Amino acid sequence: MLITAERPDQVGTLIESLLGYNVAGMIFTSDTPPPALIEDCARFGLPVVLINRPGNSGWGDRVVADNETGGIMAARLLIEFGATKLGCLMPRTETYSVSGRAHAFMSYARSQGIPIETFLADDQSYARSRANIAETDGVVLQQIDGLFCATDLMALGALDALRIDHGVKVPDQIQVLGFDDIEQAGWGAYDLSTIRQDIDAQTTTVVRLLIERLAGDFSDNKLVKEPLTAKLRGTTRHAG
Repeated sequence: MLITAERPDQVGTLIESLLGYNVAGMIFTSDTPPPALIEDCARFGLPVVLINRPGNSGWGDRVVADNETGGIMAARLLIEFGATKLGCLMPRTETYSVSGRAHAFMSYARSQGIPIETFLADDQSYARSRANIAETDGVVLQQIDGLFCATDLMALGALDALRIDHGVKVPDQIQVLGFDDIEQAGWGAYDLSTIRQDIDAQTTTVVRLLIERLAGDFSDNKLVKEPLTAKLRGTTRHAG
């Protein structure tokens, strides 16, 4: 059974309604579920797998992208490709995965003595991300030569703002790197370099963990960090 929420404030109510059914296990892909609901699952002995969510409760297995490694990888790549002044576009509202990788990116860059300019979009959407970069003073943009966007969707908005609204040449003047490798990242209009999450492998792991729990695995909670790989395209100045 698939339950979808149109708004974050609907998550709790929908999950509570789901508990009224005779379900054998649950997979959470929504933003952080209310702790009380996870406690209810624990009380009922209901196996839970959380995807890219913090482990704030004592119940449930977790499958996460290695966000700290991903953020560090992004910084290393841009530095390796010649960037010396970095920027980071992230949503204003903190989230476990997206903000986590952005903070790891900035922390590593600072540890290498690389200056960082932070750009905060009102949300993770294409429109808000484009608006944020479009409204940024060109003088500020002249102070960066590499931009990490915490998601590909944000990167697409940033790319259109840089190229169309500011007339910036990508990657000659500013290199752009995203995260996720969504389908649109590979479109010719964007040709976005990004860090790829293997969603198929992640899905396989999630289902395997839930099946193991349903089969009687009562071991301690498991944390699986899925590996990340760089998918280099036309928005970075990499060799080859």
